[in-house]
Amino acid sequence: MRRNDVRRRAGALILAMTLGLGGILLGSVSSATAADNLICGFTPKTTSALGSGQNGNYEKGIYNNCKSKPVKIKVTYRYNTQTICVSPGQTTLYAQPTNGGAIRDAKWTGAYC
Repeated sequence: MRRNDVRRRAGALILAMTLGLGGILLGSVSSATAADNLICGFTPKTTSALGSGQNGNYEKGIYNNCKSKPVKIKVTYRYNTQTICVSPGQTTLYAQPTNGGAIRDAKWTGAYC
C-alpha cells in the first residue's frame, strides 16, 4: 500500500468513528430528554373545570424541583401567595378556592429548606 492510501483509510476510519460516536451521544441525550420529559420549575395544567388556563389561571400545575435537596418556592394564586418547601422531583400543586383561588405561577425563591 502506498502512503497516501494509508492516510486516506486512516482519515476515513477516524471520521466514521467520530460521526458514529457523535450520533450515539446525541441520540442518548435526546432520548433521555424525551423519556424523562422534565422541565425544571412550574408547568401549568389546564382542565375543563376551575382554572382552564384563561387569563393565566389554572386548577393545578406541576412544580419540578431539579435540585438535589428540598427548595422553597413561592406559589402565586389569584388572590394570595404562599411559600412552601418541595422535595426533589415533581410536586403537584392545586388551586385553593378558600384561600387563594386558582394557581397562576410558582417560582424558586433561591433558598433551600
